[in-house]
Amino acid sequence: MTPKNNSNKNKSKAHNYRFRVGRIFQVIIALVFLIFVVRFLYIGLSNHVGGQNIEERVDQKYRQNITLKANRGTIYDKNGQVIVEDSHVYSVYAVLDKSYINSKNKPLYVVDKKKTATQLATVLPMTADKILEIGRASCRERV
Repeated sequence: MTPKNNSNKNKSKAHNYRFRVGRIFQVIIALVFLIFVVRFLYIGLSNHVGGQNIEERVDQKYRQNITLKANRGTIYDKNGQVIVEDSHVYSVYAVLDKSYINSKNKPLYVVDKKKTATQLATVLPMTADKILEIGRASCRERV
């Protein structure tokens, strides 16, 4: 054997060894990647990890019902007296105009004024007679 052939055999062994190690690393990396893909698919399809439902956990962590109070600023004059301050005011109105009807000719206005006034008196700090009187007065003003 010549020294040149011997070095070719050594190179060939080294090449085969590197090739084998490279293949082993490729297989290991492919298996790890496959494990990650299978795990992500399992989590995505089952929505469970470690015995916990992911959707419920996300709802608990990120969704909150918070009531935000919109406080407007109080306006003071130069002497420190309150001119305007924030208050909660609710409006109640009743449609009395008989021209308000829907497409099926069903009335969208108050048909029985006494019954409506009686029902409103249960939730408003007024008597039914006072509500009827206000209703009559507003009709006269519009005419």
